[in-house]
Amino acid sequence: MQRISALTLLLTFIAAPALAQDDRSYEGITWRKVSEPGIEVQGGEATGVLNAPIDRVARQVRDYASYDDFLPHFRQSRVLGERGDRAMVYLQVEILHGAGTLWAQVQIHARESGDGQVIEARMLRGNMDGFIARWKLEPVGDSQTRVTFTLVADPQVPAPSSVVANQNEVFAKKSVRALRNRLR
Repeated sequence: MQRISALTLLLTFIAAPALAQDDRSYEGITWRKVSEPGIEVQGGEATGVLNAPIDRVARQVRDYASYDDFLPHFRQSRVLGERGDRAMVYLQVEILHGAGTLWAQVQIHARESGDGQVIEARMLRGNMDGFIARWKLEPVGDSQTRVTFTLVADPQVPAPSSVVANQNEVFAKKSVRALRNRLR
């Protein structure tokens, strides 16, 4: 029982900087907490405008094998199969500054949505109670793209849901920033 309490305390201290932020906008990226049906913890959602046309942004987001090259905390990203707008991908993400690893085999589906695109990953199996990641891409003129990234991950760790929700927000924000930096 002491080990669980120590881990919960550690997670709380790691998330403390995220809890202390009042400003919900930084470097042109805004973020908030969101809920997803079927997953108990809240997720994070971040939005930013990138200086790249939607086709270029979509190519990068759909290059699933490169996620571990530019997205924060990714250790592995392997495409297991791909056909048309669907892919099966194995993902491994580092948590707790390397003290733990989350993994998931996800089904990814890319689809048109209005004049934009949505690329959504849902966990088929893994060491989480739930996982959904969604990129929404919308053109802003010919040379910019509004990117909204939603992350709802419910890891199987003994931590308060508020700590997990804060980490989902932080990871969503860092992912939009990483994508923007990759496209520079």
